[in-house]
Amino acid sequence: MSENDEVRKGLTVSVYRPADGHDATMNGISSRYDRLTVVGIINRTDLSRELVVEPLPVACQHRAATADAPAVLLQRRWIGGEVLSLIPADLDGRTLRMHLSRWMFGSNFAWVTDSRFSSLLGHRYAAIAVHDRCEW
Repeated sequence: MSENDEVRKGLTVSVYRPADGHDATMNGISSRYDRLTVVGIINRTDLSRELVVEPLPVACQHRAATADAPAVLLQRRWIGGEVLSLIPADLDGRTLRMHLSRWMFGSNFAWVTDSRFSSLLGHRYAAIAVHDRCEW
């Protein structure tokens, strides 16, 4: 990657797994890493809008995703109320690719005590689901 390439920065969160060790992710990103980096927001609450990855607020652009804390996106959806989840994102230089329709909850959550994260979540102080299970 050249120095002119855009590097998306975000917030590093910790992965929380079931105490019994059960993994329902089918080798999802949250089963393989203890930390993830939230690097963007995808707003699916208004399906008439074009789906784009919005950058995090500047105050939340703290660290770039790494090999030990890969990139994920905060997904906002409306299902009888706002539903938040994290979905995997592949960083490829300047391109952020994702496949929205295939991801589902795989039993793990993510959270960090950083108040910038709770601000992203609308000042909710709760872990959010990681949707990283794919059945094909």
